Order: sequence, then C-alpha cells, then structure tokens
Amino acid sequence: MTRIHRLPIVALLLAAACSSDRPSTPPAEEKSAPPSAPTQASSPGAGPGSEVEGTWRVAGRQAPGVSAMTEGESEAMVGRTAEYTASVARVGSDACQLPVYRRETVAAGEFQKAFRVPPAAVGLPDPVTLVRVHCGGAEWSSPGALLMVAGPGRLLTVWDGVFFRLERA
Repeated sequence: MTRIHRLPIVALLLAAACSSDRPSTPPAEEKSAPPSAPTQASSPGAGPGSEVEGTWRVAGRQAPGVSAMTEGESEAMVGRTAEYTASVARVGSDACQLPVYRRETVAAGEFQKAFRVPPAAVGLPDPVTLVRVHCGGAEWSSPGALLMVAGPGRLLTVWDGVFFRLERA
C-alpha cells in the first residue's frame, strides 16, 4: 500500500524536474552550484578535509517539504554511521573506494532553488558549504553523498527530501 501512495509523489517530483526552465537539470539533491561558485576538489587518496573527515552518526531527521520516504523509512536511518576518509566514503553498507570530495559554496537563494527550502529552515548558515562525494569519476549516488556543513562537528545530508543531521561519532 505504501508503494502505491509513493508513486504519485515520485511522478510529481519527476514532472516538476522536467518542467524546469533549465534543460537537463539534475534532481534537486544533485544540482550543481552556480557557475560562479568556487569549487575545490581533492584528488583520489586526498582527505576530505577537517569539515567532513571522520566517523559520523545520523542523529536526527526532518522533512520540511515533500518526501519520497515514509516516516518509518527515514527513522530507520537514524543511528547509522558514515565514514569519510581519503581511502573510503561509507554510509551503512554503501561504500566508495578512493572518493573525491568536491567542496562548493552556494548562497541561500541558490540553495532554496535547489532544495525548495531556505537553509535556515534546516539549520544551515548562509552561505551554505556543500561537499559532494564523487566515486569513479561520477557523483556518488548514496545517502550521505551530498554533505552540508551546518557548523563545527555538524553536517546535514539529504536523501529523498529528508534532511538527516550527522554528528561526529
């Protein structure tokens, strides 16, 4: 029964993405920063930097808008661990060997366009620092592949419209 109710939401999200005034735009969770935003990449084997490096635990969640996850599915993510090092990015059982971490900064307006929520509503500063994990030359597709720096020792990640709060383990 849950799947039947989720299909219209997924279809609605896909239709909204397709009707964008910008052609070939990836889904909100995967949108790139505006061309003027500075981006830094680390080479394979280089660490992700002090902002994200280490072991993290999913400490909470919030869904400020439409989500493709049920409350039970998002609650099941709480307590999972994530690890970000030069040799591996791992969230639960999903792993990426020799990840590349790409850091970018986006203004509140760009963040709101991409995620349909102002950064302050999910506890993020303006501007927002994003760290995207790339694996094998492409953006990694896994919960925890897009990180948002909320402050010292605090990150957010988003998956299926749910923002998950990560705290250092």
